[in-house]
Amino acid sequence: MCEVTADNFEELFPVIKDEISSASFVAFDCEFTSLHPDPRQNMKNSLFDNMEQRYKKLTSSPLPAIISQIGLSIFKQLPGFKADQYEARSYNFFVCPRSFASVDHHFACQASSLEFLTRHGFDFNKFLYQGISSLNREQEARLRADLEEGALFRALDRKLPIQDEELVREVCCKLAAWTSSAEEGALFGPVDTGLLVPLVLHTEVRTKFPLLWSFNQAEGFFVVKVSEERRKELEADESTEQLTEQLVDSMLGFTKVLRHLSESGKPLVGHNCLIDLLRIFRQFETELPANYRLFKQKIHQLFPVIFDTKNICADIKKKVGRRQPKWERLLASSNLNHLFKELTGKSKELAHAPRLLIPQGFSRYSACQAAHEAGYDALLAGSCFLAMAHLLASANRPVCRPLSFQEKLEVLVGLENRVNVARAAVSHANLAGPDPPCLRPTWLHVSTRNDPLCTLKLAECLGRWGTVDVRRVDSKTALVAVGNGAAAEGVVGFLRREKDMTVARYNVLAHSKLARVGLWTSLLISVGLGLALMKSQLKSN
Repeated sequence: MCEVTADNFEELFPVIKDEISSASFVAFDCEFTSLHPDPRQNMKNSLFDNMEQRYKKLTSSPLPAIISQIGLSIFKQLPGFKADQYEARSYNFFVCPRSFASVDHHFACQASSLEFLTRHGFDFNKFLYQGISSLNREQEARLRADLEEGALFRALDRKLPIQDEELVREVCCKLAAWTSSAEEGALFGPVDTGLLVPLVLHTEVRTKFPLLWSFNQAEGFFVVKVSEERRKELEADESTEQLTEQLVDSMLGFTKVLRHLSESGKPLVGHNCLIDLLRIFRQFETELPANYRLFKQKIHQLFPVIFDTKNICADIKKKVGRRQPKWERLLASSNLNHLFKELTGKSKELAHAPRLLIPQGFSRYSACQAAHEAGYDALLAGSCFLAMAHLLASANRPVCRPLSFQEKLEVLVGLENRVNVARAAVSHANLAGPDPPCLRPTWLHVSTRNDPLCTLKLAECLGRWGTVDVRRVDSKTALVAVGNGAAAEGVVGFLRREKDMTVARYNVLAHSKLARVGLWTSLLISVGLGLALMKSQLKSN
């Protein structure tokens, strides 16, 4: 694993770009400041949710969470036919927004999410002090507008922390005293600019002192005294517009990686990655559309090929089991760590199974586990992706030679752009087309004969049959949604034995007053229109 912060990002970015360009695919994972930023009860996941409802739940929070860490594991199949080998380079990026002018991020933090990160060794100092900046397209446009309108020259508009404004004044005071006696060619510095955006100090110095020129070196910020002629030469080499572009480029930060990843068209691989995709889109691309269908269209344009290993595991489990029953147990759990352990432990026994090669400098994850570190989870997701593709290929027919990456993609045709949806009416979302129909059992209509119905107690009683959700209709009636057919049978049997309760398969006309009112209304309107038509015809005759 290679750790990437603001300190080494610009140095590593060209290397990362080249590796993405030559990759077979890229696996990703994210960690967040909050998993559920909207605490309202009706915003929790439910088996009653269709995808439009789930999308609204995931995007309706007035204060969104942000990605605090993003992992990319870049997989490249090595040439040659002796073995199916992949080189895997894993990067762990700490990402933290920076403020400048009118760009000032607001985001939610959730205590339970921060505790979760703490338990898994997350370094909050690196997140806050060394996090890589980012901008989405609206923020970039706003920053460029601020710079064009001269926000750098107005202390109130540039909205710097008071410490940074004091630093600017202090440096300018020292330069005013120094330049009166300094000779041409004299050097002032280095100046420790701390967290101050260098462009601010460059602009201030070059504007106030016509015979001084500021520049950056590895040691820090420097100022040199120059002649008028030399100053003009330097201005021709580096204009204010170039400095502005440097500022925008530095503020874009990790966004540049995501844009290159999008332009490359490489397949993306995640695990249970719906929330990851939503937050990647909002934080690095643009604000989320209000409409779910429009989001699908835009995310598909951004990343044309996405695989979700959790959905792949659920889909191929029965397919593999029908052909090779003993292999089905390898896919018994779709938990990422369990899945990785099973697949890497047993699938190596398969003929021509893919092998990972970890280059020097990326071997930390080979020596120790780091669950819920984004780079580590990205590596696991990519490894499981390769292993499951090979497992399915081996179940279909004997594999007599190493498979190319393209052949692995062909084995998984139909599973691209299907991302898992937890606890919902559908099992997955199709980002490239219509979502699948609901395959959950029909809802159950439950009512009490005498006492008011306590939905909380009912949910607790039915919890023994697995995932169950209860929705109140009125004081004595509720709807029950269950995860599978076996659970539905168990719930129905239990409720029928309860003397004070009645249970039936939900029927819209029988159990929905609103549906019945709508039906009768439409019927009356139809009859009325028919009578009016008959009356008009009789008059004409």
